[in-house]
Amino acid sequence: MTWKILCVDDEESITTLVTRLLNAKGHTVTVARGGGEALVHATAAQFDAIITDHVMSGMTGVELVRHLRAAAYPGRIFVLSGALSAESRGEYEALQVDAIAAKPGGLKEILALIEQR
Repeated sequence: MTWKILCVDDEESITTLVTRLLNAKGHTVTVARGGGEALVHATAAQFDAIITDHVMSGMTGVELVRHLRAAAYPGRIFVLSGALSAESRGEYEALQVDAIAAKPGGLKEILALIEQR
């Protein structure tokens, strides 16, 4: 099964890496450079999953996930970040994201979760 995935990160090197790895597995990836752009994409198209960074300009990953939950986003949500405090990790857990992983190595963990479905 191939997935339609939204990758949200303001670092081009990360979005390029995520896109290449997921495209190689047959998945379709759309990139958003921040939370505001991600919300526009998420309301305009149906995504099976969203992979988001935590620290971004304009809106944090936690704020993005709160908006997605309020809008009853039906897909899976993964957090891929190199800057998570215990507090922010707790916020993501309270929002019931599907996985939280560290950059960049945690991408393999997220890819494995996607491939399980």
